[in-house]
Amino acid sequence: MTYLKKYTGMLFVLALLSAISPLSVHADTGAEIDREVDIALQKLYASSSIAVELSKLAKGTLVYPNVIKAGLVVGGQYGEGLCV
Repeated sequence: MTYLKKYTGMLFVLALLSAISPLSVHADTGAEIDREVDIALQKLYASSSIAVELSKLAKGTLVYPNVIKAGLVVGGQYGEGLCV
């Protein structure tokens, strides 16, 4: 395979990924993240008594209420969370 073909393919993939990626990323405010974390923890604790017991023993809990995943050849994830 010649270098031209190899780099042309790589450039095509990069162009495709940049075309489908979001144009801007909106970050939630601290208050919004706190509210979403509280809601996620309430749902977890309501659905699992084991989670309540583990949370009492844990030194901290990392909570990401919303995680966005994407992938096409290369994958990625993004989320905003809080350590409780």
